[in-house]
Amino acid sequence: MFRLSIFLMVSMLSLNTQAQGRFSITPELILRTPRLNITDPGGYLIADQFNRRLTYGLTLTYQLSERVNLQSGVRRIFFVNDENYWFKSFGTLLFIRGNPTTGFQIPMGVSYNLFRKNNRFQLSIGSEIIYNQLPQQSGSGGLRVVGGTNTTIQSSSSFSVTDKNFWTVAPSINLLYRIKRLGWISYAYEHQLSFTQEVYAMQFDYNVETPITTTDYTAQTKADGTASHHSLGLRFYF
Repeated sequence: MFRLSIFLMVSMLSLNTQAQGRFSITPELILRTPRLNITDPGGYLIADQFNRRLTYGLTLTYQLSERVNLQSGVRRIFFVNDENYWFKSFGTLLFIRGNPTTGFQIPMGVSYNLFRKNNRFQLSIGSEIIYNQLPQQSGSGGLRVVGGTNTTIQSSSSFSVTDKNFWTVAPSINLLYRIKRLGWISYAYEHQLSFTQEVYAMQFDYNVETPITTTDYTAQTKADGTASHHSLGLRFYF
């Protein structure tokens, strides 16, 4: 029994020594751009030019070997429900920015270190499978605006989460630069590809009135969960 206790203590000490310095944590600032599918017969709706927003996340990494890393974490995600129009004849833009629908995602993946130079630069590639969750949410809105040459756009809109739980897969590339006493500056690009056809939808019923004509249009936007992330963070090992 005594020998067994000594063996277990030595084994645990050895495991702790081996793991020391292999764990890292990276707080990140993320520029997220969700992909939208747009249907707009009138051509007045602007839906995919202002959907880039900043969000944030936390990545946890374990160095399995000199080349291979396991990673997970949590991130805040969003889908915008802005309503933007432009007056085609003279280019005036109406930009209404609302509060987006927010949720979270949990990535689980692996990365491979391609090379490290002078213990300062490191380049790796990886892939993740990501669980995404949004709240079951819906809402409505609308606006009325008068532009030049007495053109008026009046609309009513609605949005809804159509699939609150969905999965994405994400290939990525990561560049690290070491700053002494501070850690590693981390930049990552990640393209998330969704397995779902639709997770978020909006409908716009709008009317365009000029001194000559009045026309009604119905437009739709749909997001399937596909998005791109540019991430900037600071990685700390412990």
